[in-house]
Amino acid sequence: MKILHVTESVRLIDGGVARAVLDLMSVLNRCGHTAMILTMDALDVPAQWKDAKDQRVFKLKTHSTKLGRLFLADRSEVRALVQSVDFVHIHQPWHPLVAQIAQICRSAGVPYCVSLHGTLDTWSVAQQRLKKSVYMAMFGRRMLEGAAFVHCTAAEEQRQSEPWYPRGRTVVVPCVMDLSPFANLPGPELARAHFGLNDATDRLLYLSRIHPKKGLYYLIESMPKVLEARSKIPGARDIEVCVAGPQEDAAYFKEIQRLISTLGLERKIRFIGHVNGAMKLSLYQACNAFVLPSSQENFGFVLFEAMVCATPVIVTNLVDTWRELRDHGGATIVDQNAASVADGILQVLAMPASARQEMCARGRAWVLQYLEESSVGTAMAAAYQSVR
Repeated sequence: MKILHVTESVRLIDGGVARAVLDLMSVLNRCGHTAMILTMDALDVPAQWKDAKDQRVFKLKTHSTKLGRLFLADRSEVRALVQSVDFVHIHQPWHPLVAQIAQICRSAGVPYCVSLHGTLDTWSVAQQRLKKSVYMAMFGRRMLEGAAFVHCTAAEEQRQSEPWYPRGRTVVVPCVMDLSPFANLPGPELARAHFGLNDATDRLLYLSRIHPKKGLYYLIESMPKVLEARSKIPGARDIEVCVAGPQEDAAYFKEIQRLISTLGLERKIRFIGHVNGAMKLSLYQACNAFVLPSSQENFGFVLFEAMVCATPVIVTNLVDTWRELRDHGGATIVDQNAASVADGILQVLAMPASARQEMCARGRAWVLQYLEESSVGTAMAAAYQSVR
């Protein structure tokens, strides 16, 4: 099959959507299909795709009105591209151009699907709810109900999203995740040596953007309760939080710093910046738990990364994959408040070594099976083919 993926941009710094698109395209190519992409910004599209003899990367050309509304610059060119493929996979419904591309697909008789990537989750819609409700009424509902199917990555995303397209069809397939870097883990010593981490200290890891959505505030706010409870345990180890991730919101970061100062936690919170590659995997292994008190995550790649690195996960019941994570034994699910986060941390740190090792091994094995790329790619291809 020839599948055309449509997304606003492919910039990995912007988050998980770009990664999900690239990983899915890679797997589809390896499964014998031809994956192509139409985008406004192809920054992180692999060079070999850009240079391929059979063109696979297409520039989405636009123009805007005086009021700033975007339109396709050449609908006939897009229509010709759409008619040359078997299926169109649109990513995210909010960009003003995707409704136009969906309309071209319908008029050309080419089936398409829309991956929501969490955009219709309750928390996501609450951000600029009026604007999004108007868009859904005018364009979005018709686009989703006219699709061959709407793609969700978890049952919880399906539950929250389906009221927006009641006559539509949903297919649930997890995101593709490149598991090859996790086959042979680097071990904790790489991160311990690089960051000067004391292996006699219990360490909590927050690895994500420093943004209000991600809930770092609740983790820091939980620490006095954690420290007080630990102080009553004879021989309990010292504890610290490692914060790894870029600062995206200057005002929020100042708020975080004020909270740390107010609670007297300056010696307990360590900011280490953005981490990737083998160093990131080693950092997971060097920590006793990964904590993400997020307001919303569609898939949450970092949650699965931590589990496949055999690091216990503590996450809120506001992420779409929380049931899958809980049911397969590698995650502790908490409410989004300091007391519940603290209880989750204390529960994980109090686990006997044998129980912790068994839980981590079970979680790692499940991720390697659940996200095995050929099975995920086959499931998505089967969804495409089911509507041809």
